Amino acid sequence: MRKRSDRALPKQEKGKPIKAATINGAIEEINRNRNTDNAISQPIPNGKQAIGRFQVIADQGDYLTCYSYSGDAVTSSVINVAKPYLLRKTPFDGSSRNSISFVYSSNSARTATSGDTEDQVIVPSYVAGDEILAVTNIVGSTGVRDSGNKLITWDDLNRDGRAWAKVAV
Repeated sequence: MRKRSDRALPKQEKGKPIKAATINGAIEEINRNRNTDNAISQPIPNGKQAIGRFQVIADQGDYLTCYSYSGDAVTSSVINVAKPYLLRKTPFDGSSRNSISFVYSSNSARTATSGDTEDQVIVPSYVAGDEILAVTNIVGSTGVRDSGNKLITWDDLNRDGRAWAKVAV
């Protein structure tokens, strides 16, 4: 027997009244699906993608803790924003990509080894007070969870073009 959440909601005939039980069932299903990943809920205008402006507090490896802006003022609301995929720590620390091994010494510094060894840092670095733009309600997920295992819904747009760069010797 299939659970109720596995059943498709019945289609309604055009011009016929909709029963309250059908509407309530649809609302319950939407709420059940919304909470499946324990996602941090953020207000989304009109249920569409939204871009927000944030001020960096700290780099957490795979995500940034930030203050959000309200108008022109920084608020006390702390929002977690996923870093761009290639700047994250977890997917690469202790692993290889294109025959290059990575070992991280911090959230923004690593050693890349492929025959030669190269120390790398994120340039420009994330500094407390930096302003970033992020998007939410994207198709798919950031795949990043915060320290409380909540799915992070905001994703840094990397408007400043941050990337890994060789440390000058």
